[in-house]
Amino acid sequence: DGVENGISASAKEVAENPYLLCEQYIGNNQDDVISFYQIDNGALPSPEYGIEKMTDANSAERFRALCVDALRWDNTHSFTPSERVLDLVNHRVSKMRDWRQNMFSDDYFEVDREIILEAITFRTDQKSGKLYLYLNEVYEDERLIEKTLKKLAARGDIQLKQPVTPQKFESELFESISPLASVSEYAEAIKTQAKVCAEVFRKSVCVISGAAGTGKTSLVSRIMEKIRQTEGAGVSIKLLAPTGKATERIREKTGKNATTIHSLIASGGWLNDNMTFKRVGGKCDKDVNTIIIDEASMVDVSLLATL
Repeated sequence: DGVENGISASAKEVAENPYLLCEQYIGNNQDDVISFYQIDNGALPSPEYGIEKMTDANSAERFRALCVDALRWDNTHSFTPSERVLDLVNHRVSKMRDWRQNMFSDDYFEVDREIILEAITFRTDQKSGKLYLYLNEVYEDERLIEKTLKKLAARGDIQLKQPVTPQKFESELFESISPLASVSEYAEAIKTQAKVCAEVFRKSVCVISGAAGTGKTSLVSRIMEKIRQTEGAGVSIKLLAPTGKATERIREKTGKNATTIHSLIASGGWLNDNMTFKRVGGKCDKDVNTIIIDEASMVDVSLLATL
């Protein structure tokens, strides 16, 4: 249960640094949390109780836990400038009781560097010298995505037994029953779409972007049909979307079976009961020929890394 809820630290490590509980714990629902305040209250109890404190107000472990909490709260981006993290930390600490207050400075990032790096990755901008902070798991996910995309891109164009030309897509894309069929601009638009299809068809990885109504789903449908014609009816294509609503929409528009990304990774054993993602232990499906993700801009880093 501890591993499923994110606790990778041993009992000995938690005894030495109780803040690991609030850093690592992932609850079973929104209300199931171990907060920084809960741990801090125990680690730095009121002097009036006469209980020996477990840490100091300026300890490296406490500073790291505050930084981890700040990064989780400020999660719009995958990394955050160190000065913003410091502002969030100091603002929070300033509201605490006297014996738990401490004014942290930039120096703490360097002095406590070794301990901080156990949970946080430092990244310095080479031009400005500005320091940015990642949660380690976010940094690792980002690097995995980068490595995978680079590996796919390095494969180059797929070698086809028979050339797939734009002309082969034009007839499939052109809808003679469309009210626009008699408009010359429609035929020109179809030619452009057919050219995109022919280009995309040979790529190991590609992104199709465009505003609503520009024909992205139509392209996907035709590309899927051409893959089946080229590779055979038994070819494995996974049509995915990040939400149930998006899945239903792409299913209706293409007439093909589609599933959520969560459903796919759950079937491989990569999803915990509390809807968090496993980093190890699932199985990999090696029989998939093509993966298509609709509404890919909605997919966050951890979900894409797990996929």
